[in-house]
Amino acid sequence: MKFGKVESITGIDFRLPPDPEGTEEILGRFKKDPKRVPQLYFGSPVWTCKDWVGDLFPPKTKPADYLFHYSRQLTSVELNSMFYRIPPATTLEKWRETAPEGFLFCPKINQLISQYPNLRGPEGMTEDFISAARMLEPRLGMTFLQLPPAFGPDRLDHLQRFLQEWPRDLELGVEFRHPDWFETDAGFALLESFGKTAVITDTAGRRDVLHMRLTAPKVLVRWAGNNLHPTDYARLDEWIERIGKWLRAGLQTVYFFIHVPEEHLGPQLVNYFIEKINAREGLQLKPWKSFREATLF
Repeated sequence: MKFGKVESITGIDFRLPPDPEGTEEILGRFKKDPKRVPQLYFGSPVWTCKDWVGDLFPPKTKPADYLFHYSRQLTSVELNSMFYRIPPATTLEKWRETAPEGFLFCPKINQLISQYPNLRGPEGMTEDFISAARMLEPRLGMTFLQLPPAFGPDRLDHLQRFLQEWPRDLELGVEFRHPDWFETDAGFALLESFGKTAVITDTAGRRDVLHMRLTAPKVLVRWAGNNLHPTDYARLDEWIERIGKWLRAGLQTVYFFIHVPEEHLGPQLVNYFIEKINAREGLQLKPWKSFREATLF
């Protein structure tokens, strides 16, 4: 994740800010079934890292088989490729059929939509994207709209229109980047009124986007680490504590995507998170198994 990247993390306060006032009240509105198991999904922004061969993937895995093995080790992927290009139907069908039950794709809404000042894009583009995303069902998780830094609260009416036209049955997260969104609750309140998720981004150079405002019973976190620096583990420890608190208060679903400059290191942090939150919250999330260990004997 290049957004918020800095040359040095020295002196950066990585502590999570406190929850905004009213967080427990918001989560308490959601009907809680005591027998319902929280859903947590973990993944990376890609499944095409060749450096995973022999570790996350079996030795000698070919690129054509990367998704097969990725989707059996991790539980979700931040589908950034759809931001740049909507794949043909044959590709989407192949992805859907390759991934097993329980795995979810989270597509980023195409830039020809999100980068337009009014979020309309070329005629029919939004409909085309929605149709493409639906081809991933039942492996479709949360789609997310990444608003550009120039899209501020002065364009709230365009966001409202977009939410009104977005299908109610499709999960949607919205990522704010313009600094003014974090000086007002207007955007978050709008998302809450539509039951949509405010994406939370945790990156070194933009601590303001770490808003911690929950607007739905689901959250999508885009977390940027620093190649297993000691602060990475301390930051994840704090996230584990906060997510556990939210789950007990009524949060139902978590998508947590780990970005690191050296992509092959990301899965190590996924397992750290899974093992720690299992121990803390009594969950039974399945960590991925390294093929590297299997080849040592």
